[in-house]
Amino acid sequence: METNSQRNILEEQIRECFGRTVWTHKTHEKCADILSFRQNFLKITQIFISGLVTTGILASVFGDSFGLAIVAAIFSFLLTLLNTFVKNYDLGALAQKHSDAAIQIWNIRENYLSLLTDIQ
Repeated sequence: METNSQRNILEEQIRECFGRTVWTHKTHEKCADILSFRQNFLKITQIFISGLVTTGILASVFGDSFGLAIVAAIFSFLLTLLNTFVKNYDLGALAQKHSDAAIQIWNIRENYLSLLTDIQ
């Protein structure tokens, strides 16, 4: 009787560890997805602002408009800030680290599942 009770306690502990592992795996996957989305958004924003800067500069040169030159300078400054942020924070590398961690945790999760199957 005591052996069965100890087995149930052990199984409960393994199930709890399995649940925590599943949760950790999912959070790493979601974090990688969020970081990838943010990186893609920043890259698209960089392209868009670059287009605005180029258009503003060309329009001010050929149109001789001081207002367009000011707008182009503001967008150019914003692009510089964005490029500085992207240079300092490599969101792609962070996303890759989370994906790698999720893969490693997946293997642990499968080991827990095999252990639970073996116990039963």
